[in-house]
Parts: sequence; structure tokens; C-alpha cells
Amino acid sequence: MDTNNGDECLVKCPICGRKAEPSKDHIPPKSCGNKGNKIIQYFFISHGKRIEKKASNGVYFETICSDCNNGLLGGKYDKKLKEFYEFVCSDKNDILCWKGDITQIIKSVFGHMLALYHFTNAEPDKAMRKYLLRDILPENYSLNLFYYPYDAIFFAKNSMPLQFFKREKSIIPKQILSTVLYFYPFAFMLSYKKKFQNGIDLIELVKNKTSKLKLNKNSWKNYLTEEILPPCWPFEISENHSNDTVDSVVGGAEMESLAIAIDCSNKTK
Repeated sequence: MDTNNGDECLVKCPICGRKAEPSKDHIPPKSCGNKGNKIIQYFFISHGKRIEKKASNGVYFETICSDCNNGLLGGKYDKKLKEFYEFVCSDKNDILCWKGDITQIIKSVFGHMLALYHFTNAEPDKAMRKYLLRDILPENYSLNLFYYPYDAIFFAKNSMPLQFFKREKSIIPKQILSTVLYFYPFAFMLSYKKKFQNGIDLIELVKNKTSKLKLNKNSWKNYLTEEILPPCWPFEISENHSNDTVDSVVGGAEMESLAIAIDCSNKTK
């Protein structure tokens, strides 16, 4: 007799923590350009090599429950991210001035960052869950927003570079642990508080009860050299100026290594 009760099909949702069947969450949302054919490059420290796959319907993960996917994110917070995305894509100015509910943008981004991997008790994940579900702002983290000029999607979850830029002038902090979500025209980077310059700290704006932001289209630059940063920065660690590779990321217990680059090319918008 088959005693299978289907429990093996359930996962612990990385957002709400409940056991449920996983649903397909597009990261970034379909409404933010994540459609059609993609070339996906996976980088896992355990494999020690690059794995390439093709996707025909955008990039998605199956980690979060349907309620969090369709109700919390798709039915609520992704709408504001879509509005912001469409505004930035259509604005031709070098400095983009936007006014709106920044809290909803942060919650949308946090939800999709959490959906990049299974449930963990890593400190950044706990901080994101507390804000997403209980409105408790992270005290020790910044969510930096940059203008991202590449026709690419890049993720890294609770990771750090294996080494820093092997160049004369580096702007990577000495200590960094990041979860990042990049897709044209946004680069969102969750890191320890005030580790980066040039970007806009969205968490700081919310703390200051600000609903306005100014996004500089030239913010994705090394402020020391004025060079455009590679699409996978700060995980691009090659010695040359190649900007289509990620060499490696490292992680340990509750700090899973994961970096994914999609259509990561030299092409900029």
C-alpha cells in the first residue's frame, strides 16, 4: 500500500516559514522584463565549475509558497516595483527623480531575494523576513540601489567574493557579505550598513521618512577611476577587464554560495 502522503513535495517557504508546495516565482518579476529566452550560468563552489542551461520563459525559482508568491509579492508589492521599473525605463534624463512608496519597493526586492534559495536562518534572511512580514527595519544593513546599465540579470545569495579586485584601485570593502539582485535598470545590493558609495540606501530613506529619490544613471561606476563596473560586481574578480564572468563565491554554514548570471555580456543599454 502506498503510504506516501506527499510531504516530500513540500518545502519550508523562505518567506513565511510554512511547509507548502513550492510555486514558480520569476526573479525579477515578469513585469520587470524577465520574459522569453535566457541563457543561465550557474556558479556553485561545490561544483567548482560553471553550469550553463537555457530557459524559454524567463528565470524563475521554485522555493516560496503560492500565498507569498501570488498574494504577498505578486498581489501587493511587485506592483510598485513594476511602476518604478517602467518610470526609470522611460525617463531619458541622466538624473531620475521619483516619488512613491519606497517601503513597497524594498519589500518586493526582499521577497525575491529570499526566494533565491531555500529557508535559512542566516542573519540577512532573518532581517529581510522581519521587515517583509513585521515592518521591522534592518538596523545593521543597507539596501543600496544603483542604476544598472547592462542587458543582464545577476544574483548572489549571502555570498562574498573569493578575493578582491586584482587591480591597482579597488572599491570593494575589506569585509562584505551580500545578497544582490541586478536586472536592467536596477542593481539592488543588501550588505552590511554603509559599505558602499554611489548607491542610494533605500533603508535609510525609509528611516528618514522620505518618499523621494534621485537615481543617477552614472552610479554604476568605480568612483576612484570613473570606469563602468562589470555586470557581476563585486563578484567579478578576474585580473583583466573581462566583464562576462564570475570566478567564484564562497560560503559556509547558513551562508550558502549561489551566483547566477543570465545573458551577462558586454552589451549595455
